[in-house]
Amino acid sequence: MAFSRRVDHERLIRVCLNDYDRELALVAVHNGPDGGRAIAGVASLSREWRSSSAEFAVTVGDSWQGRGLGRQLLQLLIEIGRKEGVEQVTGRILPDHWMMLNLCQSLGFGLRHNLDEVIATLNIHGRRTPD
Repeated sequence: MAFSRRVDHERLIRVCLNDYDRELALVAVHNGPDGGRAIAGVASLSREWRSSSAEFAVTVGDSWQGRGLGRQLLQLLIEIGRKEGVEQVTGRILPDHWMMLNLCQSLGFGLRHNLDEVIATLNIHGRRTPD
């Protein structure tokens, strides 16, 4: 992401001032044997204003890749969204991020490929959206 986009005033407002009615974040913390703690993964769900749609994002630390944490976080987001009345969940994925693409597909997301990203969409009520 370009520096000018990262420091854009509107983006910084969203990062600093959460709208607790529309946005939530889940943080997976690992408690190490030495008592230290580390973030293993983070997932967020941002509901669009005056809409029944939400966008998800999931990030999992390198040492936790392929161990089911991303699946668990995304499933929790879907369940929370369902309870909050969200009807459709969408995420933007890089086309070469095959692990996330496979995960979304295995959870029933429809995948629409664009030139520089893949849009993953899931109807919360279990019906896939058209590809």
